[in-house]
Amino acid sequence: MANSKRDVHVVFLGPTGCGKSRLCNFLLEDDKAFKVNASFQSVTKGIESKWKSINTNNELIAFKFIDTQGLADTTMTNAEVVSTVAAAVKQDIQYVNYFVIILRAGRLTDENRNALEDIIKAFKLSDDERKKHAFLLLSHCECSNQQLRDQYEKECLADRTLKKLLIVRSNRAINFQCIGLPQPSEVNEWMYEGIMKWMNVQRKGLLEYLSKPIEGIRPTNDGFFENICTIL
Repeated sequence: MANSKRDVHVVFLGPTGCGKSRLCNFLLEDDKAFKVNASFQSVTKGIESKWKSINTNNELIAFKFIDTQGLADTTMTNAEVVSTVAAAVKQDIQYVNYFVIILRAGRLTDENRNALEDIIKAFKLSDDERKKHAFLLLSHCECSNQQLRDQYEKECLADRTLKKLLIVRSNRAINFQCIGLPQPSEVNEWMYEGIMKWMNVQRKGLLEYLSKPIEGIRPTNDGFFENICTIL
């Protein structure tokens, strides 16, 4: 039995089609929690949220996963999407523990780079203190071996935009992970079981990282966040 309970609010951000809703469903272990659709237009409008509780180290962690509207959407500008998401988050929750930024593995397009720059600017995630609240995920890595995943990490550390988000220790990014998000129809049947085992390991690692006690950033009336984080 858990001796204490703690709420952890996690906001998922990224371009349309990167897999935010699918990732949330994967972490919730519920394929129907958030609507998923292959489209150039974001299925999520504003934000949607769901709760999931886990027991870890004699503590009950109640996660609130906030799925957000995708950037680089065909119907709205990045500025419009960021404004919509920021307003919705501010209205829905009192503080944010983590921002999980999701991108597809591979070359970062100009469109997605611009979307990412808008995210970083809007939520001040390049600030040294704010980096503690950021986690970068590369999706659709289910068919990548460890060597390729290590290469992805090196490329992120060298990228002029992505490196703004990363906390580096001993030449490794500690707030970075590759993850797979396949549908059964997207991989060979004989590969699926092995991929799912690897993904479950990734899910456990991500939830453990997001379970770490951290100060929450609280919204304010004069700006989206206070300059100094408030201890929960």
